[in-house]
Amino acid sequence: MVKTAVTSAPRDPFVDSLLDTINRRHGTSYHLCAAIGAGESHSAHLLEDRQGKRSILKFGYGPEFNPELAAGLTARLRVLGYPTPVYTEIGEHGRWTYAVQEQLPGVPGGKEIFTPSILEQSIELNRMQRLSEPVNDDWHAELCRSVLTGYENYCRIDVLRTHSAETLRLLNAAQQAATAAWDNPSRPGDIVHWDFNPANILTEGERITGVIDWEGMRIGDACFDLVTLLFYGYREARVRAQLLRELRERSDGSAVRLYAAHMAVRQVDWSIRNHTSDHVAYYLKTADRMLRDLTILR
Repeated sequence: MVKTAVTSAPRDPFVDSLLDTINRRHGTSYHLCAAIGAGESHSAHLLEDRQGKRSILKFGYGPEFNPELAAGLTARLRVLGYPTPVYTEIGEHGRWTYAVQEQLPGVPGGKEIFTPSILEQSIELNRMQRLSEPVNDDWHAELCRSVLTGYENYCRIDVLRTHSAETLRLLNAAQQAATAAWDNPSRPGDIVHWDFNPANILTEGERITGVIDWEGMRIGDACFDLVTLLFYGYREARVRAQLLRELRERSDGSAVRLYAAHMAVRQVDWSIRNHTSDHVAYYLKTADRMLRDLTILR
């Protein structure tokens, strides 16, 4: 994973208009300090106010960007000692929803996220996400549909079906896992980050200082986040063993395979459309191996 890149921000009429709305509506004094080059959506910006305090501005639209839900549930996690950002301003600007949140210390993790200490902290944070929220009855069906029919903007199964013989084979394996899981639903009420990958885990040395990018969160099975982390660390035997041990204690093989199938379709599709051929080859090999290995998980 690439660490956050901060660059001087060119004037963007939309961001200027958005900041005018925020400052007028909330009585703030933000100005654009820099653009943040990490992340896939390129919608994060570093702000600074007259007192020199720095914050992060993010914006998006549609049901996948829900900062109000994120603000409420991450506040509950912070009470437990979970390092989540405080959301200070949330609102709408035309069709866009915006959120300003505090800037947490640390840098996005790369391979450093898989040191024994950081990995154990990640698992412990994930355990905190088991807050017994009201059950999301759509959770299981949504995960199955993401692999069997896909979404409009990601998990594009048509991309895997037509890209190559290798991606078609991966899609078939993922859909077999989703079909097998269909009649074995889980009904948890955990907080799910939904993108618990190393780029969203901030560290300083051997300490996790923050987990960011909560705007896509939902209620479901927190083990999904462990499978996400497993996907990105799967090639390291120690990481694989530790995360699979935790998953065996908390979940069953059918759910783990379903979540792995989702990650396989999601990442390989995204890389085909947005990354280099080397990225595609890397994630295709990882996804294929992970799905094959997990067939024996009970």
